[in-house]
Amino acid sequence: MVESYHRACTCGTVYQRTESMAPSREIASFECAVCGATLEAWNTAWVPSYRLIAEPVRLRQLGRKEVIMSHCVVVRTYGGKLDQLRGEAYRIARDNNTDWWAEAADTGTKFCFENAKAKALFSAVCERENVQHT
Repeated sequence: MVESYHRACTCGTVYQRTESMAPSREIASFECAVCGATLEAWNTAWVPSYRLIAEPVRLRQLGRKEVIMSHCVVVRTYGGKLDQLRGEAYRIARDNNTDWWAEAADTGTKFCFENAKAKALFSAVCERENVQHT
């Protein structure tokens, strides 16, 4: 049996994580390709593998014009719910051909988007999931 779900790093990078049974026990770890943080260490025959899905984007240069994402939502949640929101942010940005990023803020986690429409869609997800946000 293979198990699969999304896992997000604290820097905002999102990975697809799958887990399957190896022929023997493995001792290893996985580090984020963007920031180098260890996402997981294991010593088991149930071995995870990671595939990069989305990287956080803070600033992108378009020709001579720089675009800074200023459409932000701060959420107050953690753990699996925060990972779920990172996945939602990725899907919203992808579907709207825009960029996004997430970072720790004083009052929670800040999700920023390139345009107001993506921010509004993300806010709607927060409302639907009963996640406190500003």
